[in-house]
Amino acid sequence: METRAHHILIGLFAILMVAGLLLFGWWLSEGGLHQKQAEYRIIFNEAVSGLTVGSNVKYNGITVGQVTSLELDPRDPRRVLSRIEVDPSTPVKQNTHAQIQPTGLLSGTAHIRLSGGTPNSLALVSEPGTTPEIPARPSPFSQLREQSGDILANINQLVQRMESLLSRRNLENIDRTLDGMAELTRNLNNQQERISRTLETWNRTGQQAQTTLSEARALITDTRQMLKKDAPQALADTAEAARATRRAVTEVEALVSGNREALEKAMQGSASLGPTLEEMRRTLGALRDLSQRLESDAAGTLFNRDKLEEYQP
Repeated sequence: METRAHHILIGLFAILMVAGLLLFGWWLSEGGLHQKQAEYRIIFNEAVSGLTVGSNVKYNGITVGQVTSLELDPRDPRRVLSRIEVDPSTPVKQNTHAQIQPTGLLSGTAHIRLSGGTPNSLALVSEPGTTPEIPARPSPFSQLREQSGDILANINQLVQRMESLLSRRNLENIDRTLDGMAELTRNLNNQQERISRTLETWNRTGQQAQTTLSEARALITDTRQMLKKDAPQALADTAEAARATRRAVTEVEALVSGNREALEKAMQGSASLGPTLEEMRRTLGALRDLSQRLESDAAGTLFNRDKLEEYQP
């Protein structure tokens, strides 16, 4: 009996140990050390090629969770409903966005990339009983597909313009232009020596002009100094001579006036004295005018400021 009782106790202990291990394993998987994940929903309006259940969810390149569900929207099959679970400490904000990103160029797999989320933004939460939704953005492949039509149209337009630019007529014009430029270059090379001589001539002419200008300036300076030094005395002498001439003319006129009657009687006796006396009268008038002008403005008269009329007897 004692042996049988020992076997029963050993069996019960073994059963309890197995049950305890099972309970401990369940506790580890569902509670205790296992922390509950935060669940979010993402709606994609594009194909989710390469994305599967279990695909990684990355926030700024760091893996923070995985995809737990993928299914078509029953109300709109163009949309894909997905669910993800991420670490509860992940800072998912109201301005966080989700996007499908290829894992590699040749692998064909993809993952969900979370981005955005400024420090001042509030945490993304939902009403009780509902799952918070992260808005989705088009993937790079989707954007490329949407823009492919415009890209192809632009490429086609570019090809047409290139064909028009490289037409036979334009190519012939380009050939003629290049030939003309080559001919111009040859002519310039041939005329290089002549151009050099012309430039040298211009240089010598400029130097000569500079020398002539310097000499003219020196001459003007010397003339000014001479005039400042000698002109006042010459002008004074000229004015004095003019006054003496005027006095002589006045005396001659008085002499003629005093003997007018005798001269008139003499003129009656000789017809040839008439023109002589008339010529003498004009000469005296011219001398009187000249003396007056020299006395009033000797400098202007001597330097041709007012050109005197030449007396013709």
